[in-house]
Amino acid sequence: MKTTTENTRRLTHAALLVALVLLLSFTHLGYIPFLTLSITIVHIPAILAVLTSGTGVGFLVAFLFGASSWYLSLTNPTSILSPLFQNPLVSILPRLMIVPTMLLVLFCLKKRPHSKVTYGIAAASGSLANTVLTLSAVSLFIHFCPQVIGMDAAAGRVMIGTIWATSMVNAVLECAAAVILCVAIMTAYDKVFKRG
Repeated sequence: MKTTTENTRRLTHAALLVALVLLLSFTHLGYIPFLTLSITIVHIPAILAVLTSGTGVGFLVAFLFGASSWYLSLTNPTSILSPLFQNPLVSILPRLMIVPTMLLVLFCLKKRPHSKVTYGIAAASGSLANTVLTLSAVSLFIHFCPQVIGMDAAAGRVMIGTIWATSMVNAVLECAAAVILCVAIMTAYDKVFKRG
């Protein structure tokens, strides 16, 4: 009976987080425009998926996050960088890496699995993995294929520098949002489900 209840709860969490990713993605509530980039909060459901339901649900939600980014770049390009996100190596693969990054952090913090500190560090690692790996993929493609966004090699190098400079603000804001929201949500979650 307990196993059935746990499976039902896991399935319910997965459905809610999938719905949240789709809502944030397709209403554009999860992408807040900022200079040449967007401040993204769509990664937060993927972080919560890892914290509440583990690897499988985490990969599912992270994949949907990346797939929605890929789809939107094809159907509704809004930035000079949109053509790059039409490549799954830029839009999907870095988002999947949120999960192993967080799992490594959670493994290192396994002595205190349900503490606010653990949740905060795990959320920060997931957010930073999303930002750093996505921007690294974008930078690599601009470096090797600047013509995809209508630039030559010199302009591509300038664009890479601009992206990294402006994204530091994004990274801080996204990370702060992830930490605050995930710690608050997970603290409430632990109380409701009597974890820890």
